[in-house]
Amino acid sequence: MDKITTEPLVSICIPTYKQTFFLKDCLDSVFIQTHTNYEVIVTDDTPDDTVKDFLKSNYADKKINYFKNERSLGSPANWNYAIS
Repeated sequence: MDKITTEPLVSICIPTYKQTFFLKDCLDSVFIQTHTNYEVIVTDDTPDDTVKDFLKSNYADKKINYFKNERSLGSPANWNYAIS
């Protein structure tokens, strides 16, 4: 018998920095998929609450794991943080 797991099969990691227009396109493409065994992880390198407020206003009904970096990590480090 197959083991049933509640762990997501796919992790969709999205490192962000200010560009909510591109984040919207990305998230909209994720949420129209028919596959549902996934998790969405957003790591935010933005110095203010732009991304956080955008997610709260537009995706409050979606399961998104949001992480705000305490200090700016820069591109490669923010990507690595997202997949960690």
